[in-house]
Amino acid sequence: DLVGIESSHDTYHRAVVLKITKVNKHGHPETVNIRLIDNGSYVEDFSVMCLYQLPASLSSPPPQVVDVYLCGLMPKDLDTSWSLAVKDWVEKHLQDARHQSPK
Repeated sequence: DLVGIESSHDTYHRAVVLKITKVNKHGHPETVNIRLIDNGSYVEDFSVMCLYQLPASLSSPPPQVVDVYLCGLMPKDLDTSWSLAVKDWVEKHLQDARHQSPK
């Protein structure tokens, strides 16, 4: 099931709970790992006190993000692995593109 989360004052997101990471002495969840379904971010050890039940009108629209995996890419020099510098460069540019996309 989808939940709503409050990430900061008056800022809310839709999320899915992936794992309960901490329970109290009564067996009730205290923290969870979640994934924000409209931007793809993962948040670890998120307090359940900031989780909210979503009304049907907010849980019915489909997620606005999809996972994409780039497969079969080879370095230009045909090396068998990418350098850390190249990995960092690609990650930075993908993150920049995500922040520049229309909201």
